[in-house]
Amino acid sequence: MSRRLPALHRPWQAYSGRRPCRPRNVNDRSLVRESFLAPNPAGIPSHARRSLVRESLLAPIPAEVHSHARRSCSAYTAFLLLFFFASCARKTPAPPADVQPTNESRSIDYSAWAAALSQAWAGDAVNYDRLREDGRPLQRFLTHIAEVGPNRTPGEFPDANSRLAFAINCYNAVTLASRLDKHSRFRVDGQATAPADLRRQVLALAAADWRVRFALYDPSSAGPPLLRRPFLPDMLDAQLDETVRTAWSSPRVVAIDHGEKKQLLLWRGLFEIKGPLIREYEQRYQTSNATMLNVLLERSDPARRELLNSAIGYDVAVLPERALASAQSSPPKR
Repeated sequence: MSRRLPALHRPWQAYSGRRPCRPRNVNDRSLVRESFLAPNPAGIPSHARRSLVRESLLAPIPAEVHSHARRSCSAYTAFLLLFFFASCARKTPAPPADVQPTNESRSIDYSAWAAALSQAWAGDAVNYDRLREDGRPLQRFLTHIAEVGPNRTPGEFPDANSRLAFAINCYNAVTLASRLDKHSRFRVDGQATAPADLRRQVLALAAADWRVRFALYDPSSAGPPLLRRPFLPDMLDAQLDETVRTAWSSPRVVAIDHGEKKQLLLWRGLFEIKGPLIREYEQRYQTSNATMLNVLLERSDPARRELLNSAIGYDVAVLPERALASAQSSPPKR
């Protein structure tokens, strides 16, 4: 009669000498998977479980076990020891998806805002229908900026350009959202704020840089259009120059009325700073008696210059919000 060998129980069960059976094959990895990777069926805490594993692995093998079985048990023990120490060195698992990261681990990300702009941009207009059909990119960005900013995550905004770019993007995003949902207040950088408050913050950060006001989207019929791309800190200066050229080429900012009054019409935000712009132009070119038309021509492409030259001698006036239909975009035919 063959002698039956004692069983080697699960790693957290110390050897008791009961239920003898032939040891399982040491190459059977299901035992290792069952022992270390499967959920703990007994609900044993990890530190107590490892203690039991250590006790079971170091328990002596009974003398009546055959030599070949002892060798199998020894190999099996060495195999489990290897996995035991490997499990001790495992990295801490990532937190569940429903656990929000801490402020220190968050970083500013404009990818959702870029996707929202690609939906909304329509030249001088905004495609609100597309935003209503799929508002997920805009909503993701609004959720993102609610807990990210110079106050909540100051390490992400080390210089003035990063803070200014963030403020511009936030203002444009909440302005779009306010037109869609009719909300008056939004959470930005951990604080409840309104679009008008954000605009004042942007202009305060801009200080003497008058270009920034043309980067702020104006949802009315007269004002800077929405730009197609997010503002980025390392490209901010070049983007602001391009923003001025784009805005001044828009009839929402500069229009010409070739009717009875013959006026060069300027958006109110541009009309308010025309004096400093003319003085800056005169200082730069060491000239005098410059006009607003000279300032506009300097930042215009050839096609736009041809149109502006048709307004030589016209009076400069404020562009009314509802008067764009009467303002012509091309000179009258002669």
